[in-house]
Amino acid sequence: MARQKGKVTMEISFKKYINGKDVTLKGAFSQNNIIDYVIKIPREKAVRRVYLILNSDEFYEEIKSDCYEFIWEDLEEGMDIYSLSVNLSKYKPDIYFINICFESFKTTTYLYDKFDYRRQLTIYKENNETPDIPKGIMYHIFVDRFYSSGKSPVKKTSVLNPDWDNGTPQFSKKPGDPLKNNMVFGGDLYGIAEKMDYIASLGTEYIYLSPIFEAYSNHKYDTGNYMEADEGFGGQKALKILIDTASRYGIKVILDGVFNHTGDDSLYFNKYSNYKSEGAYNSKNSPYFKWYNFRNFPDDYEAWWGIEILPRVNSADSDYLKYICGKNGVVDKWMTMGISGWRIDVADELSDRFLNEFHRSVKSKNKNAIIIGEVWENASNKIAYNLRRKYFLGEQLDSVMNYPLRDAVISLIKDKNTDKLINTIKIISYQYPDKVKSRLMNLLSTHDTERIITVLAGKQLDNNDNLLLSQTFLTDSQYKKGIKAVKIAYALLYFMPGIPSVFYGDEIGMEGYHDPFCRRPFKWKNTEKNPLLNWFRKLGKIRKTHSAFHCEDLMIEYYDNQRFILSRSDKNEKIIFGCNLSDFPFHIKSDSLMTNLFEAKNKGKNLVINPNDFILIKINPKGLIEI
Repeated sequence: MARQKGKVTMEISFKKYINGKDVTLKGAFSQNNIIDYVIKIPREKAVRRVYLILNSDEFYEEIKSDCYEFIWEDLEEGMDIYSLSVNLSKYKPDIYFINICFESFKTTTYLYDKFDYRRQLTIYKENNETPDIPKGIMYHIFVDRFYSSGKSPVKKTSVLNPDWDNGTPQFSKKPGDPLKNNMVFGGDLYGIAEKMDYIASLGTEYIYLSPIFEAYSNHKYDTGNYMEADEGFGGQKALKILIDTASRYGIKVILDGVFNHTGDDSLYFNKYSNYKSEGAYNSKNSPYFKWYNFRNFPDDYEAWWGIEILPRVNSADSDYLKYICGKNGVVDKWMTMGISGWRIDVADELSDRFLNEFHRSVKSKNKNAIIIGEVWENASNKIAYNLRRKYFLGEQLDSVMNYPLRDAVISLIKDKNTDKLINTIKIISYQYPDKVKSRLMNLLSTHDTERIITVLAGKQLDNNDNLLLSQTFLTDSQYKKGIKAVKIAYALLYFMPGIPSVFYGDEIGMEGYHDPFCRRPFKWKNTEKNPLLNWFRKLGKIRKTHSAFHCEDLMIEYYDNQRFILSRSDKNEKIIFGCNLSDFPFHIKSDSLMTNLFEAKNKGKNLVINPNDFILIKINPKGLIEI
């Protein structure tokens, strides 16, 4: 109800309920649900009929529509009350688009404009194959750069850089130029197992490894053999030791599945005849020939983004599917060894058939295994290669990498404006299913991006000048500013529904521009004296031990251009994240005692958030925050 020019103007009230619970701020539901809609309309608007229009996916030319008429229920305090129940079981899992139509004697109006995000209705297949909501964090490790045990050999095709502390990764003149990518620093799977005390101290629940399958390069995104762990990383023995060691700490290991392409130097393509197999490049009679798309055999073939060393696989090919997803296949082998899930590289480029089969194969081995897709945009309605993707309909991905949130957090801190963050939170909260939101891989740095401290505090440089990027580091003043910004960014990330993902080294303030400079070796010298590391450990403990972080919902309590307050709650507690990016103190108060979670001290019922700072506090589960 808003006051204008002395008059009371009543607005339309639109609510949605499932089993009596208010779900108005959500738009993704199981087929098993019945949605109860309630609309209250001021009698002065003279509305005579109300309809819900439900369209099939409007991306495609042929649109099918259902029209439901609301039932008038009552007149209450000048408001006509209408209701409608829609049983979603009559609809197949898919994306739909709705609108509410108000018909009066003179006009017809609609609740939403054409591009309103709330028009999207996602109906998904319910299943019991979703992993438990994570309580800890994900620790993302680029294997060659984390820790060297000294137990693994340097392969004949690799060149060792012995300068772990100060060495610079191999780089080309500019991104995209040819590069061997065979310089290694010697990090291995044994080394990760040896550092498990350290990894566990961060509150880790998942270790996500960069690719570990046999491959020529240091990064292993050019798979040579899916059935072998790379000997330079210690091979299968080292992987098994890592899995078993992690398990004793209650930590799960997930692998990076690169299934859209292989290496040209592989068992399957074998361009250089380094394998004994008859690869697709060698003969049209190769058992792997149908995996690839040749335009003019053998040298003209489809490759990922035109990069010849990465020939693209036809992921819908039956033989390929059997090799990856069938009995005694790739999934079967590594799941049997004990891994707990997969991150799927470039999920947008894999066929629906592949993702469906992959999901079936993984869940048949372990229904609690997690499948996370690499998708850089809104994954609920992503269109790739002129097809609407079906990631969240119940038979493909458990969740995705949350790049939209990363973009929003960076915008928040660099621009000192809340608009993008609040809008991103609203859209994800509405369009992603609850079970997806609570398992999102929330990230700020990855092997594919600049380090977050460099993004937030570094100088923006020419990304095409790799020599300049390799030699540029933060000044002392930039670094100090960056540490403060990193704390705000990561505190917010840990607060959000999903799994906070820390790229190895972010917790000690490692910096670096884009790949390969974000992939420098971990700086182990004096690590335990690093105050940022202790801060991350405390944050990880807070995240793991407070039950409000283990639920699915988040509420926006307040926001303006430079300040905002979010909350998460369950029956035990309400956790508040408040942020102030303005130049003035931000005063808040509560009707219950506020406890600072970093200090574990009561702060009374009044609190000040200093300029360019944040708070993380706990209040009574039914407590209220006021500005």
